[in-house]
Amino acid sequence: MQYGICLISLVPMRAEPAHRSEQVSQLLYGECFLVINSQQNWVQIQNRHDGYRGWILAEQATILPQDLYETYGRCNQFSSELVSFVEFPNGLRQPILLGSPLVEIPEVVYYGQEFLFKPTTQYAKLDNLRELAATLLGAPYAWGGRSPFGIDCSGLIQLLFRMIGIKIPRDAHQQSEEGSLVPLDEMQAGDLAFFKNEQGKISHVGLVWENEKIFHAAAQVRVDDLHRKGIFDGEKYTHQLAWVRRFW
Repeated sequence: MQYGICLISLVPMRAEPAHRSEQVSQLLYGECFLVINSQQNWVQIQNRHDGYRGWILAEQATILPQDLYETYGRCNQFSSELVSFVEFPNGLRQPILLGSPLVEIPEVVYYGQEFLFKPTTQYAKLDNLRELAATLLGAPYAWGGRSPFGIDCSGLIQLLFRMIGIKIPRDAHQQSEEGSLVPLDEMQAGDLAFFKNEQGKISHVGLVWENEKIFHAAAQVRVDDLHRKGIFDGEKYTHQLAWVRRFW
């Protein structure tokens, strides 16, 4: 078994070992993973954070000993800045995105350069969920995305909840099975609303906002009206409400 860490700003995880394959999720800087398979220039990894599996380029994986994998994997502080940076001794800077684990990495050799990374960015706090969420308004929708520069509905919710200390699964249908069920007339800001497709399967999730609004990713991260029937975008209903769950 091999252990690794992502030391690149953002790495696509693909369904198959090919550039043309579907992106199923992403790795953020500082996230640890298991290497479970390899094929030519690709490795199949499992994200420690949520158990999600996908293929990444072998050159994008930095291998770690197990003890460092365990140490870095327990990091519970995350960057709350839209973009911050790792600075190299030669003056080059690498961006770190919102939600990246702020691990302290001693003398890692990275692209032939040695550097010591000590986080200097702000930490997310339990009381600033709304502020964190507002930072992501307008971010484009991207299937499998987990960053301000492309994010999907469940990735948005997972990222926000992770930053306030609540661990939830990667996909909407998995998230919909956790937490406690809340009657629709008792839902509050901070609850998660889940929506079903024509086949009755959970296909969308959003964060219940104040004043009967929903914060979610659809085309872009946005705030729309939330009714018992579902999400209303000002012209039509776009998602059918299934149920609401509470995680706090």
